Amino acid sequence: MKKQEMLVFWGIICIAFAIRIAAAIVWEQGLDADQKFKFGDSAGYWHLAKQVANGDSYDYNSPYAKVFRTPGYPVFLAPLFWCFKEPPAMAARVIGAVLGAISVGLVFQLARKLFDNRVGIGAGLLIALYPGAIATSVLVLAEALFVPIMLMQLLMTMYAHRASSSRGFAMFALVAGVCYGMACLTRPSWILFVPFCFLIGVVFSRDRNRQIAFTAIVLAAMAVTMSPWWIRNYQVVGRFVPTSLQTGTSLYDGLNPTATGASDMRFAPIMKKEFLTEWASQELPSRDFEFAFNEKMKNESLTWAQQNPVKCIHLSLVKFGRMWSPLPNASEMGNQFVRWGIAIYFTPLLLISVWGLVRFGNHPQVVWVCLLPTVYFTLIHMVFVGSIRYRHPPMLTFAILAAAVLASWFSFPKAIKRN
Repeated sequence: MKKQEMLVFWGIICIAFAIRIAAAIVWEQGLDADQKFKFGDSAGYWHLAKQVANGDSYDYNSPYAKVFRTPGYPVFLAPLFWCFKEPPAMAARVIGAVLGAISVGLVFQLARKLFDNRVGIGAGLLIALYPGAIATSVLVLAEALFVPIMLMQLLMTMYAHRASSSRGFAMFALVAGVCYGMACLTRPSWILFVPFCFLIGVVFSRDRNRQIAFTAIVLAAMAVTMSPWWIRNYQVVGRFVPTSLQTGTSLYDGLNPTATGASDMRFAPIMKKEFLTEWASQELPSRDFEFAFNEKMKNESLTWAQQNPVKCIHLSLVKFGRMWSPLPNASEMGNQFVRWGIAIYFTPLLLISVWGLVRFGNHPQVVWVCLLPTVYFTLIHMVFVGSIRYRHPPMLTFAILAAAVLASWFSFPKAIKRN
């Protein structure tokens, strides 16, 4: 980059960080005096981080919840408990702001490699100001860590496919695989992304052998990265568990007789207590309970789905609407000013991004980086539950298309990079 462009880039990074710190302060001030977190997931990550830091058993308040969450985000937060006896939540929010600023830089780099420096700066500015990315950074949720890892995986994948030597190709694919494993340990729903892309790549790629080699290296590196968690899970529950034993409950949350498309986990403790009573009455091994309960929830949800296909299709459309609604659901964001602020920013960003897909969608790498994460997350959450929370990670890459369109509108077009 030229010196002037470099100054603009670092200015955007500083703006992104400052906005996120300000948002963290405002969010903290809006909580009740006795309230540390607004979301139950945040409290769960916090509890597990403390368990890790203290060397205690990695379980969520129960001996039957030893594989409740993947360890990526709790392990990342654990050092806070070495620095403070009881860390303030604001410390995690500040770290999230740093991660958010890093994400802006990675979006810039992706856009720069796909288009040019000006599109990179435009994409960075759009994401620095994007309300969803700001919220992701400061709410003490796993997305804060997941997003920069996901973006790094996409960037390394792009480098791998552009590498001119076999050594460079293998090195970048290896790093992409490590990032993939770390991302799966942070957000388990990401675990099918590479197989999803592989199936599309095998069909449409002009160099299938290179696609197969890349996927093999990535999956091997991912397996090595995740292997400590897999070994630990086998020792704890006697089964191979690739991510967590919450998948069955999460699936039931999205597919059950009373499902609405939104998350409502009030059924979980009730059904778990009933199943535990039945399990104990049969004097079955306690070690097998968590796995068995996960299987029960998964099987019940799939059975209900098979018996109610029309209802499932309707629910999938409702979830799609919840995920991509410009105006957030009131239960997700009760403040009317914030809700309308999100809608006013998101709607034109989405529409211009879609137009960008029409203009630049004939370039394979643009589709792979900007579109496939969006399609993947949408399909996943049309099965599980829908929320605007789940559109934020893919919007960070999808918005690159909007930056490219805006760059052409403001009279500095440049041919897309084809190498």
